[in-house]
Amino acid sequence: MWWSKVKDKQRAWWGGAEKVIATEVREVHLWANGPLSLTGTSGGGLLKVVGVGRRKIKVQGGVAQVRLWGPMQAQVPAGCTVRVKRVNGPLAVKGLESDLVLEVVNGPVTGRGLAAVQIEQVRGPLSLREVHGEITGESPRGPLTLEDVRGAVRLTSPVRGALALRGVSGPVELTVHGSAHLSGPFAPGAEVRLRVQGEAWLNLPAEDADVHLRARVHGALHTPFAAAPTGDLWEITLGQGAATVDLEVDGDLWVSQGEEAPEEVSEVPDWSTLWPVHEDESARSPAADEERLTVLRLLAQGKITAEQAQRLLEALED
Repeated sequence: MWWSKVKDKQRAWWGGAEKVIATEVREVHLWANGPLSLTGTSGGGLLKVVGVGRRKIKVQGGVAQVRLWGPMQAQVPAGCTVRVKRVNGPLAVKGLESDLVLEVVNGPVTGRGLAAVQIEQVRGPLSLREVHGEITGESPRGPLTLEDVRGAVRLTSPVRGALALRGVSGPVELTVHGSAHLSGPFAPGAEVRLRVQGEAWLNLPAEDADVHLRARVHGALHTPFAAAPTGDLWEITLGQGAATVDLEVDGDLWVSQGEEAPEEVSEVPDWSTLWPVHEDESARSPAADEERLTVLRLLAQGKITAEQAQRLLEALED
């Protein structure tokens, strides 16, 4: 009996999975020291945490407070607003059906399949894809990638790094302290306004481009279109001009049509594919799992970097 209690306490501190019924929870507040992978569930009102390290979960008054130490993977109930109070390390978020608030993240962030996103402080690259609502708040302190965003993008501070923007449907107005890569298609009614302090690249679809372009370029203009600029202002309408792209570029502007989109400027590891899963859900050998846990412990202790941990875990997969 006493040995079973000791093992349960060890699992709560250093491994295994913990599940909490959270049917009445409206918000999840997260603190984490170490890499965190966060996913939404389709239903069931279940809050689940898996990983290596110590964890503490408290549910009170419709709010679940989750504190994590070490590399962790968390699943939150559908419909809960998620507030990332503080994460020190990489953060990967997938499939949330509700709002995501990034209060403080000291590390790179990737997000896919999200509702609305509010950014307060992100110290590192930020990559958001398949966002159905608005993106508001402060720009990250690092490169920014936005792809397939259906709501408005309203960031009150300049992007401090490179910007990659693809397939936006709502209004976007940003200042970029770096270079910018824009790729269509631009949805009818979309309005993109960028002030770029570096160089800019604009790639349009090979067919059915329906956009009005207006660019004030203080450097050199490189374009396949015949329209000549008037001073530093260049303007052209393709199709009916249903979307608007308005640029002011301090450096050179390259315009192309039908080329492949550039590589991601803020791509970071997707930690959700590298996590060890709970023992009753895994087909891996105990030796292989122990090697993975050793790597994640070293990462949690700060003895290796996130990039080194990723390479080691990928080598173990191979």
